[in-house]
Amino acid sequence: MQEHRRVQLTRVIGLLFAMAGFAAIGVGWNRMASVSCVDCQLPYLLSGGAAGLGLVLVGVGLLLVAQVRAERIRLVRHVDA
Repeated sequence: MQEHRRVQLTRVIGLLFAMAGFAAIGVGWNRMASVSCVDCQLPYLLSGGAAGLGLVLVGVGLLLVAQVRAERIRLVRHVDA
């Protein structure tokens, strides 16, 4: 049971990271769209885009780790049976 909790917690944290990343990209895009000067848009694009992309990648990585753990648990149970 402890392993299933760990997998579920990893999935939840991964989803939260991915959602936070998409939110950061959205906020950066919104702030960038409110400025008309191209040079003034660049900081919002870089900070929102880079931070958001980083958070999304961490979230996807955590989701992959959770899936690998779940498959390992399933395989161990299958081999034990």
